[in-house]
Amino acid sequence: MSRGFWLDREIYALEDEAMENPLTNLELGKNYVVRLKLITNTSHRQIMLQDKIPSGAEFVNFEFENVNKNLEKYASNNNGNYRCWGWCRPTFEHQEFHAEKARYFADYLSPGTYEVKYVIKTRLPGEFQVLPA
Repeated sequence: MSRGFWLDREIYALEDEAMENPLTNLELGKNYVVRLKLITNTSHRQIMLQDKIPSGAEFVNFEFENVNKNLEKYASNNNGNYRCWGWCRPTFEHQEFHAEKARYFADYLSPGTYEVKYVIKTRLPGEFQVLPA
């Protein structure tokens, strides 16, 4: 927080819609919601928020036709977080999903709390650790 940011990552079961019980162990073949919470006490420009997904998991890509579109309600998208200054625009104007990481981009963040969410599916069994966001 001394550098102006606090970042927290937690993983939740889809059934935990209130996001009250973060998980440390995931089951193979299930979908989960990853929530990133960013708190800043000062304003910032040109921000990139990057998060590496847990090994053994993959993003649920809603652009594919064979994906359950009902899961999309659990993820943030470009229509999600809005701040208004006489006009409205998304807080994170652009998002990218790569094989091993998610990236969210913002031109400007005022002091406050921001949240982004994405959905993952576990694919490989084993014990894995996640790097910090």
